[in-house]
Amino acid sequence: MFFAIAPCWLKPLKQFHRSGRIVAAICAAPATVLVPHDIFPIGNMTGFPTLKDKIPAEQWQDKRVVWDARVKLLTSQGPGTAIDFGLKIIDLLVGREKAHEVASQLVMAAGIYNYYE
Repeated sequence: MFFAIAPCWLKPLKQFHRSGRIVAAICAAPATVLVPHDIFPIGNMTGFPTLKDKIPAEQWQDKRVVWDARVKLLTSQGPGTAIDFGLKIIDLLVGREKAHEVASQLVMAAGIYNYYE
């Protein structure tokens, strides 16, 4: 929760978002950083399930990983969703083929994004 109490990170984060880059947040960050500082007022997101009440109902998605292409926001629920989160980051930055390659090397079953197709 460092970002929630370190205002020095807010300006660069907002600039990063405004420049059209992908912003990725996992676990408590959507509820403790993005929402309180109104960085994504219209972005759909998820986060740590016990913090659901801190995210506006119209933005909350009860999914392991949420990608909102409108605002280039990627969010995930927590440590147990980190691999799916990481694979989606690879998909977005490098492509689905690379995400498939990495998923294959991890010897994991198809997750929420089936990179094995």
